[in-house]
Amino acid sequence: MQPSSGVSWRSVLTGAVLVGAISLLSPWAILLVKGSQLTSNAIPIIAVLFFFLLVALVVPGLKWIGGQLAFSRLELITIYVMMLVGSVVVTTGFTGSFLSVITGAMYYATPENNWKELFAAFQHPWLVPTDWDAVRYFYEGLPQGMAIPWSAWALPLATWMTFMLALYWVVFCMGVLLRGQWVENERLLFPLMRLPMALIQYVEKPRTFFSPLLKNRLMWVGFALPLLVHSWNSLHAYHDGFQPLALTGSIGLLQGQVGIPVSYTHLTLPTSDLV
Repeated sequence: MQPSSGVSWRSVLTGAVLVGAISLLSPWAILLVKGSQLTSNAIPIIAVLFFFLLVALVVPGLKWIGGQLAFSRLELITIYVMMLVGSVVVTTGFTGSFLSVITGAMYYATPENNWKELFAAFQHPWLVPTDWDAVRYFYEGLPQGMAIPWSAWALPLATWMTFMLALYWVVFCMGVLLRGQWVENERLLFPLMRLPMALIQYVEKPRTFFSPLLKNRLMWVGFALPLLVHSWNSLHAYHDGFQPLALTGSIGLLQGQVGIPVSYTHLTLPTSDLV
């Protein structure tokens, strides 16, 4: 029997596992490899990828084993929302800049900018680490074999985590208060949800293993074009034989006095046209 609520133990557990994977893969890709911006987009790429694999592979597999094992529509929405929130927190959304903000005044203080007297002297120990070595190790790396000095970070991290939990709760409550105006009166489209909603449109039909969107040839053509172009341009970083394809430029008018910018990176096709 399908759960009546999307917030079930298996949806929360699945969402937590996927958020954990996002929290590991995204910092690795952005900060270490310096490659794809997996979470620094209007629609986080990694969250969409995981949700696509879930709907295209896991859900049909569970339906084939036994229809009652498959995730319900509400459970899939819960999982996707968890991944969206998790994508905002990691790397550039919050964590990637947060640690440098609370330590920058101490690390970059010099006699010339006088930051030590202007800023660092007034920072509360509950909000910033006060151990200079711990801050220096954060920017320059730990000595070989040294453990992370968690004691220097414990109090500031606990303080800021408490504040962020309260902030997210306030934002959640504001969303609940504004939901009626946005959804029922203004009927906003919420682009972040259009793709997942199209993927799970018929997910609860017993004999429907794949979403009509996944069977649409036009969708796969639209998917293949940017995939091939961006893959080709990415290979240029590894070998000069792959010359990058220009995706941006301008059209000159009036003998070059006026330029109209042209970009092929923001072309979109409405999801409703693909279903």
